[in-house]
Amino acid sequence: MTVQRLAAELVDPAWPVDRALVQFVMDWRRYPEQREAVVASPLPAGTDEVVAAKMAAVVHALCDRDGVGVPTWVSGCRVAVEIALFRAFVDTPFGHRIRRSAPRVCADHGVWFSADLLDA
Repeated sequence: MTVQRLAAELVDPAWPVDRALVQFVMDWRRYPEQREAVVASPLPAGTDEVVAAKMAAVVHALCDRDGVGVPTWVSGCRVAVEIALFRAFVDTPFGHRIRRSAPRVCADHGVWFSADLLDA
């Protein structure tokens, strides 16, 4: 799954919320030889800020962990109000637990998820 396809699938109502991110992580793990290629393309024009930040946080964390260069499009993606993936609430005990277990790059994008996602 490429960044272009991921952007489309994150807004597709046929996919359960943020499930496309899990599929992206699974593909990342399954096809290591394609990692640089799938994240190299810029985001599609008009990509929603929240979708872009979700993608950037996950891509940034994967690239950091696996020694892949972080694509330039990642740096400009941040949400105005912090969120957690999978409809978790940030300002709850569960949300605080997610923040504590999140990769450090989540703070750069304002999008929080447990580091366990990277092992999907």
